[in-house]
Amino acid sequence: MPVYIPREFAVRERERIVGFMQKYPFAQLLTPVDGDIEMTLVPVVTVPGEQIEAYFHLSVFNEHWKKAQGRRSYLVFFGPHHYISARWYGDRRSVPTWNYAVVKAAGSAQVTDEEKKAWILRRLSEVFDAEWASWHMEREDYYRTMMREIVGMRFLVESLEAKFKMSQNRPLPDRLSAIEHLRGLPDGRETAEFMEGLLGNVE
Repeated sequence: MPVYIPREFAVRERERIVGFMQKYPFAQLLTPVDGDIEMTLVPVVTVPGEQIEAYFHLSVFNEHWKKAQGRRSYLVFFGPHHYISARWYGDRRSVPTWNYAVVKAAGSAQVTDEEKKAWILRRLSEVFDAEWASWHMEREDYYRTMMREIVGMRFLVESLEAKFKMSQNRPLPDRLSAIEHLRGLPDGRETAEFMEGLLGNVE
């Protein structure tokens, strides 16, 4: 299930893709099973290296972890996205579109041991709530009880595909106009900033 990526929107720099996965860590875990697709949303810790690894956890009651074990699966990371009005472009013959950024990591998942599972939870807390992590609640009995209700997963990334569709196929004045309009929308500022960050790629 490859991603359709026109040349203008392709991203191939590994470091840049990993940085995206770390900045937007809430991903879809997708596993093809018996003609259907299992899907679970998970916060992910991405660890770069010669072999990129991603770590997350699932509820022990969610049988997705059993089906994903050793089976080719996918983690899909979504960045900012927004509707782009044709009114923002200089050519009236333009059409509306949707700008977005996405990374698909393909690989296989394995259940971790208890030590690594504890590390996954600790790392997630350090990233998203450092103050709470400093309380060291993992020492509490209730925390240890809840630990038994989750399964730690280690995902070995075998391939990456990245698509940043942010109007790069449009003339520079159109891109700048879209950025300006997005900045004026409360829910459009992040997409505007992402688009602005790509302006250095203008040929």
